[in-house]
Amino acid sequence: GEAGVEVAYGSKLTVKARWSGHEPRELFLTLQPAGRTHDAVTLPMIRDGDHGFFQEIPELHEDLVLVAHSRTRHFFSHQRVARVLLTPKIEKGYLQVSPPAYTGLPTQERPFTFSAASALTGSQLRFRLRSNRPLLHGAAEILRADLPPESVALAPVASNEVAGSLTLVASSRVQFRVTDVDRLVSEPTPETLLTVTHDLPPSVRLIQPDQDGFVALDYELNLHVEASDDYGVRALRLHRGINGTFGEPHVVTIEGIQRDAGSRQPVLLAGLGVKPGDQISFFAEAIDTCPDPHLARTPTVTLVVVSTEEYNDFLREERDVPRLLRVTGQANAGRTGTPRGSRRPSGPSRPKGLRPGTSGAPT
Repeated sequence: GEAGVEVAYGSKLTVKARWSGHEPRELFLTLQPAGRTHDAVTLPMIRDGDHGFFQEIPELHEDLVLVAHSRTRHFFSHQRVARVLLTPKIEKGYLQVSPPAYTGLPTQERPFTFSAASALTGSQLRFRLRSNRPLLHGAAEILRADLPPESVALAPVASNEVAGSLTLVASSRVQFRVTDVDRLVSEPTPETLLTVTHDLPPSVRLIQPDQDGFVALDYELNLHVEASDDYGVRALRLHRGINGTFGEPHVVTIEGIQRDAGSRQPVLLAGLGVKPGDQISFFAEAIDTCPDPHLARTPTVTLVVVSTEEYNDFLREERDVPRLLRVTGQANAGRTGTPRGSRRPSGPSRPKGLRPGTSGAPT
């Protein structure tokens, strides 16, 4: 336009020229730094069909006076001025996240568009900012409602790049700025929201036994525990108690970083010194790899010890119930009710105080 154009430092400028009257076969563009005619450069312009001619200046670093003209300068345009804005801009950003070492997760860097980001508490965040101007330094201003602002310095790592790191300990807003070698501060000031995430407690469950019940004295129980955690399981603790008294747990240490872990431990009841009527209780705990460890535990499962004979008697009674009901049903076929003074048959009784569980012994 007649007023010229303003261009950010280092940006591309596209110059277009149109004509009126006689159609020119070719046009040229002369670029002259303001006040330095001896440094003028002339470039051929490119025909753009019926739309005129154009030429691109890939990077503008100083004010230029522009004139379009014929080869012989027999005809030429009015002068136009391209003014360079020296205020630095943040053109690109990169965010590198290094999770805490105990997670075993790798460091990753990705383009950062100043949208919201999140990371595990204790992660190391490194911001790298690129500008259109040569930079002197930069800063990341950490803003939290409960604390005064904190500034993290961003030091030069290239002529137009600065970088700096912080440890993420709480959710916060962060504002970024850079300062160029002429001590001009960037505009606008981009801002982002950093959200801290936390290591969650592990989960653990008893697979076997999984409910209260009873167990035959000569049965070999397979104590089976499984656990999982978002960043890793450090250890399992298996607890066993007899008649409400628990000893030291059996500890299973998990090597390396494993997010899923399990343990199977045989329990030979005959070797525990228990007798029919005793109660054996089990529960398990899982501890994660967090520096401030979380602990989770299962509900307690209790098994009542019965003799092999009691267990086999119970199994026979359980098998007899369906057969007895089938016979009774056939005898009462066609009847509309139960004769007065009679009782419907009931199932066999279980050993007093016991419920069937998942453990037992072969008959």
